[in-house]
Amino acid sequence: MAAKKVTKVTIDPAHAEELARKIWLAGVGAYGRMFAEAHDKVGKAAGTANELFEQLVARGEVLEETVRERLEASDATRKVAGVIGKIQDYRIEQRAALKARVETIRKAVDHANPLTLSKQVEDLSARLAALEGKKATPKASKRAPSKPVIVKTAKRAAANRVATRKATRR
Repeated sequence: MAAKKVTKVTIDPAHAEELARKIWLAGVGAYGRMFAEAHDKVGKAAGTANELFEQLVARGEVLEETVRERLEASDATRKVAGVIGKIQDYRIEQRAALKARVETIRKAVDHANPLTLSKQVEDLSARLAALEGKKATPKASKRAPSKPVIVKTAKRAAANRVATRKATRR
């Protein structure tokens, strides 16, 4: 192998300082030129921005119309539209059925509510008393049931079943 000869270059310190300064100034000049060119292009673009925007809008409208025409001509689009219509009809039917069920349950709960039943009994007692010319006793009208009516009915039914069993065994 041949040995490469390395030569040393000596630079005068004053000359090195001036060279470094020139390199720095060349970088600053490049930045200034780039900034000026970019500023000019931005100015031109700002001036034509409205034109460019209007052109893009017009092209978008043309493309939208083309896509709509293709979709309307497609069998798949018609099928999807039919399925969507059926789904919407089904949803409306189910919502109506759900509302009817909720209303039925609400009425059943209102009628089974012991407080509502107690109020109805008080109203009927007052009507009966008015028809008979008697006054309803205040204790009966203000007195709230100690246990729900449903529970009393269930207890009576259980007692009747026990009595029936005893009677059939004898």
